[in-house]
Order: sequence, then structure tokens, then C-alpha cells
Amino acid sequence: GTGSFGGAVLTCAVRYCLGRNSYLPGLVRDELTKMLTDLPDTALSTIRNDIRDYFRIDAPLYKHETDYGLINEREWAKFLNRIEAEIERRESEEVKTND
Repeated sequence: GTGSFGGAVLTCAVRYCLGRNSYLPGLVRDELTKMLTDLPDTALSTIRNDIRDYFRIDAPLYKHETDYGLINEREWAKFLNRIEAEIERRESEEVKTND
């Protein structure tokens, strides 16, 4: 499952992949996309914050010599949008449940 331990491992995988220009970031994003609805809230918010921090702090430091780095950043941005949509979906369901 993706309980707290699994969520921590997945968070570590994302942290490892941010900024890397290899096949691994795509593999991690693809696998996490399949399990977004099953991830614990804490893992989702941590991964969202890590990606936001990457774009705010680390991404400007990288000077991409190939288009691959820019493609990778676009894919992280798309993945971030998916995470934010899942968080919003959960929050709206929570509001409906509490009404």
C-alpha cells in the first residue's frame, strides 16, 4: 500500500528525481500518476511542496544545455498540476461531507 511508510518512500523518489535529466523522473512521475488517488494527504502535500520549492529555488540554478532539461521541467509542471487538482478534489469532497 501507500501508507505513511510508502508515502515517505515515494516522496524520497520525487526528491531524488527533481533536477535529474534521465529516464528516472519520467518513470517516477508515470507511476505516481497512476496512484495519485491512493496517496496519503501528507505525501501529496509534501510532494507538491517539494516540486514548488524545486521551481522556486533549484530550477533557476540549472543551466540546461539541451532541450531535455526543459522538457523535464515542463513534465514536472504538468505533474504538479495533477497533484494540485487531486488535492482540490479531496478538499471539495471534504467540504461536501462536512455539510
